[in-house]
Amino acid sequence: MSNPTRLALSIGATTGIKIFATVVAAVMIGISAVGALFAFGFSFFARTTVNSTVGDGDFHLDDSGNLVPGPAPDPGFDIADGVSVIGLGGAACATLVALFAVFFVLRVWRTGAWLDGTTLSVRGALGTKSTDLSTALVSGGTQLQQVGAGDSRTMYRVQVIHTADPRTGVRLTLPLRGAGLAMLPADQLTALADAITRGRARTEATESAFVVAERLRDYARDPFA
Repeated sequence: MSNPTRLALSIGATTGIKIFATVVAAVMIGISAVGALFAFGFSFFARTTVNSTVGDGDFHLDDSGNLVPGPAPDPGFDIADGVSVIGLGGAACATLVALFAVFFVLRVWRTGAWLDGTTLSVRGALGTKSTDLSTALVSGGTQLQQVGAGDSRTMYRVQVIHTADPRTGVRLTLPLRGAGLAMLPADQLTALADAITRGRARTEATESAFVVAERLRDYARDPFA
């Protein structure tokens, strides 16, 4: 059942970007899985048996405890050990790439934010943080945000809201750039401004929370402000 007081904020990825990210992640995971299996198999089957043709007068115990002809093998560096380490290292790297791909697709699909009364919640790839805007420390700023990938990648400087809850210590950053939009819709900007100032007493004209709220209302009235 939907919450009538909950207002979803338009910061998540568009459906097209989600599908594209899923395809890219699936390819990365597939390549990583093949690479990990190949590297592990390369490591597992790296050891070879070397037969010695020395005289019958020399004997030693093999790894199974059996008495076999020939002198004991040189305890120095075994090239098979080096190959095994390289193979296991390659498998570990391939696994890390696969884990990164999973994190990437989770971030694209799960990233979102919503406002429930005065409580702002921001969800990332692995968790959700919430803070009460009416009591939190609020400030404004900018951050670089990437749009697109590869040769079509573009970096934008986006206005953001920074909040810090003095009771819990939770810190949040909310970008004001919507999915496929230059700015969040006017009703969302106004709702954020109202949540910040609700029940808050203004002690000075330059108080950060009220300055941010006024700026949000300016954006809502005029996106070019």
